[in-house]
Amino acid sequence: MNNYKLAREVLGRYRFCATFLRDEGLIAPDLPEPTIGEDGWAEWGGEVAFHPAEGLWSYDNGAMTLDSPYRLREVALIYLAAAKYAEENA
Repeated sequence: MNNYKLAREVLGRYRFCATFLRDEGLIAPDLPEPTIGEDGWAEWGGEVAFHPAEGLWSYDNGAMTLDSPYRLREVALIYLAAAKYAEENA
């Protein structure tokens, strides 16, 4: 179930609220699914990869860096903030 449908279900008879929240960009987008390789690596868009035995890795200027889930969430929020700022100030 995607986030918009979940919001509509939770809000019940106030479904118009879910539409408003979606239209205003206040419902988180659905997260992309990873591509799973034959070697067991899960990869998202060539930017981030995870393997249970190897950990979580991100690609930065062609180099791979071992990361924590916390650090990647922090970086994602920085990118989202920069994108929002650019949209509002373009």
